[in-house]
Amino acid sequence: MINPRLITLLGVMILASSQVSAEKREPFELRDGDRVVLLGGTLVERAQKYGFVESALVSAYPDRNISFRNLGWSGDTVFAESRGIFDPPAVGYRRIIEQITELKPTLIFIAYGTNESFAGKAGLERFLGQLNKLIDDVAKTKADIVLLSPHRHEVMKPPLPDASKNNPNLKLYTDAIERLAQQRSCQFANLYETTVPAGSKATYTYNGIHFAEKGYQRLGGVLVDELRLPHQSADILVSADRKIEANGTAKVFVLDGAKSLGVSIQLKRLHAAGDWPRLKVNGLKAGNYEIKVDGKTSAKLSAKQLAESGFSLGDGPDGRQLTQLLSKTIDKNLLYFHRWRPQNVTYLFGFRKHEQGNNAKEVAEFEPLVRKEESVIAKLRVPKPHRYEIVSAGK
Repeated sequence: MINPRLITLLGVMILASSQVSAEKREPFELRDGDRVVLLGGTLVERAQKYGFVESALVSAYPDRNISFRNLGWSGDTVFAESRGIFDPPAVGYRRIIEQITELKPTLIFIAYGTNESFAGKAGLERFLGQLNKLIDDVAKTKADIVLLSPHRHEVMKPPLPDASKNNPNLKLYTDAIERLAQQRSCQFANLYETTVPAGSKATYTYNGIHFAEKGYQRLGGVLVDELRLPHQSADILVSADRKIEANGTAKVFVLDGAKSLGVSIQLKRLHAAGDWPRLKVNGLKAGNYEIKVDGKTSAKLSAKQLAESGFSLGDGPDGRQLTQLLSKTIDKNLLYFHRWRPQNVTYLFGFRKHEQGNNAKEVAEFEPLVRKEESVIAKLRVPKPHRYEIVSAGK
């Protein structure tokens, strides 16, 4: 007698090989005009609170218009078990497929597997079958797909439980998602191996599982690395005789007086992951120096400090511009959250809409507010030129 579980598994494998998603972008890049949908559970929903993920991706291509729509739902699984509201999960699943289709995405990031991993090996086949179904159901959008794996969990101190005990299951699901990505011609980002380093002492999460701010900042950088997006991390090296030793983004100009050195810098992109390049100056006479940026003093460093550690450009106006970019990204996400998950949704669109359904038309009024914030983001994502002066401040 043929095992029915084997028939199910063979069906999943045949489906994976015969109904592939859109051809992968090779090399992977974000294109001008891309509409990116972020889909998943807690990891995705809470990303909108910090802005690092979107800002890191957008900063890789500051000359391109790329919009993001976060459809994350905390506690969700690939079966849409959190999205039913007062309906069964199947209704919530149909609803999310409709929402994705209406957005007309060109690129979809799918991040599931963390909650499902607690079912262990016994739940893996069911998870993969549903993830395959999700890929098929969004295929009508013709969007490219990026599958994200779960990330490693951290060891927590008592009284919190040790979340890392589930790591073998997370690794099992990560490997399975990677295989599925290959079968379905999807991009894949391995968050398990890269986001939380092995042996981490709870520095990226606040409970061993869910990322804190530092975790989301690292996640932005990991996605840039995993997808091999452009990034600039080389330091800017300048010698006291006004020669640029490295990094073609800087130009040296002569200031009045022998005690000053000027450098004109325009970065190619902002650094949402925190890996800011540093301005280093070799060959200065011993003593202290003021670092002035656009005429304002930003720091005071010794000649030795300037040569060895230098001045982080994140401590200047570029860093402040990133802070503004993050803030506006968070504002945009909040407005869009109210657009697609309004309060009193049951009264507006659900089984009690006969009471307040006349107010549902106001939800669409969030759209121009979202677009207004995106117009500001478009300006903030582009680095500006700045004038750095290294001025002798004596011994």
